[in-house]
Amino acid sequence: MPKILSLFAKNFVRLHRQKIQMLMEKRKHRPLLLIDIAVPRDIDPEVRAVHQVSLYDIDDLRQVAESNHKIKEIAAGEAEKMIGEEMARYKEWHNALFVAPTLTALQQRGEEIKKINLAKALAKLDGLTPKQGKVIHRLADSIVKQLLHFPLSKLHEAANTPQGYLYTETLQKLFDLDPEEELSPDNQTNIRAAEKVQ
Repeated sequence: MPKILSLFAKNFVRLHRQKIQMLMEKRKHRPLLLIDIAVPRDIDPEVRAVHQVSLYDIDDLRQVAESNHKIKEIAAGEAEKMIGEEMARYKEWHNALFVAPTLTALQQRGEEIKKINLAKALAKLDGLTPKQGKVIHRLADSIVKQLLHFPLSKLHEAANTPQGYLYTETLQKLFDLDPEEELSPDNQTNIRAAEKVQ
C-alpha cells in the first residue's frame, strides 16, 4: 500500500479531504496509508472518511501512550503494528494482482485446447444424439477442470509466499503463457475470468 508520511509542521492543513478524494479517484481507490506526525496536523482528520484511506496521526499515538508510562515504547510499538498490518494487506493485494493474470491465462489456454480438440472429435463422430453430444462436452469439461485444478490451486496458495513469483514464472514457461496477450482488452471472456480470480 502506498504511504504518505507528513512531517512539515506548518500552521495550516496541507492535505484536505477533497484533495485526497481526487487522488483516490485517479488511483482507482487502491488502498492508501497516511501517517501525519506533524504538530499541528498537516492532514485533515476528515480524510478518514474517504474509502480505502487509512490515516494515523500523532493523536492516535498519544491516546495509546497516555494509558502507560512507557510512552516511547508503546507509541513505537503501536505505530509499528499498524504499519505492519497495512503493509501485510497491501502485500496480499499486490501478490493477487500479479498472480491473477497467469491463473486466468492458464484457464483460457485449457478452454482453447478443449474447444479445438472437441470440435475435431465431434467432426469425426457422425450421428450423435443431443444427449451423447452433451456427455462428450461434459467429459471434456471435466478433464480440463481436473487437469488444471492442482496447478491453479497451488499457484493461488503460493501467491503470498516468497516463491510466488517463481511459481508464476515457471507456470508461464511450462504452459507457454503470455498473460498480457491472453488478457487483451478485446478479449471479454478473459476479462470476466480475471475478475472471478480476483
